[in-house]
Amino acid sequence: TNQQLKDLCRDKGLIVSGKRYDLVLRLLQNKSGVGGAPKRAAGTVDEETGVFQPKKRAKSMKPPNVEKLQERIFKKCFPSQEVKQKWSNNKYKYHPSECMTYMSNIIDKEIFEKELFERGEEKCAWELINVILNIITVGNEARRKEWAAEHSGRGIFMMIGGTEFELNRCSDNLKYTFLPQLVKAMKATSKKSVVSELSGKFLWAFQSRKLAEIPQWDEYDINDRSDWQNRKWGSFKEILNEFVPRKGESSTEESDDEEEEEEPQTRFFSMTKISGEPVKTEELTYSHTVGFKPVGSNQQEGDTSANDKEVTP
Repeated sequence: TNQQLKDLCRDKGLIVSGKRYDLVLRLLQNKSGVGGAPKRAAGTVDEETGVFQPKKRAKSMKPPNVEKLQERIFKKCFPSQEVKQKWSNNKYKYHPSECMTYMSNIIDKEIFEKELFERGEEKCAWELINVILNIITVGNEARRKEWAAEHSGRGIFMMIGGTEFELNRCSDNLKYTFLPQLVKAMKATSKKSVVSELSGKFLWAFQSRKLAEIPQWDEYDINDRSDWQNRKWGSFKEILNEFVPRKGESSTEESDDEEEEEEPQTRFFSMTKISGEPVKTEELTYSHTVGFKPVGSNQQEGDTSANDKEVTP
């Protein structure tokens, strides 16, 4: 079998990749010497036992390239329409869950395994976490703005789908992996004030815009996941308020309102034509948190709007 051939190659220090033909040819070349020496794996043969010892690769401790990881994560979460056309129905359903697992693995590999917090690289660690939080919270905002700009002035239109990151099938990953990772990162940071400075805005935006949608999403596993018999749950909002405190629910709402006011909004017009009457227009704004919101200015055909653009049917 292929596995037996691979074991023979491994014992002799030969490369084990390739098809069956490659494996057999490698073994014959090693035994007869005909056709040149076969490719060997990196390592040495123990003189006493004759067993091949593969060379262990050094663990990479290089800080992550946040920009490249951002491109990879964004492409994973929001692939092109050409790619999605080939998906099955189940692929669509479980794509967010797959993306959450992908992002959690990146956090483990690039932050905790490389010991960024222990090495004083907490700024780099939080930059990567902020990238992930922003993708989950905001989604593909650039595509929404592009779509709104393309349809501006054409009346009320349906906003493009597939630009929000949905957490509907991600509850297990949130509860057992992702939220515990965020809590672990907050506890590993040198000071609470540093958490607030580096990621307070992103953490609260994620909590208020995503986790607040369903109360169960706020729960996270305090224990090691291997201990199934003694489950203990914590509130992410409570521990977040401990590290990045807010005065109260009222101040939280006020701060959320401030964030919504600062959020860029796309302005366009809806137009309605009534038989025998001129076109009436209503100026609207759209944002991904508020949705459609009338500005309150009704204009007749030929009038100019507040931004000096002529409104036409």
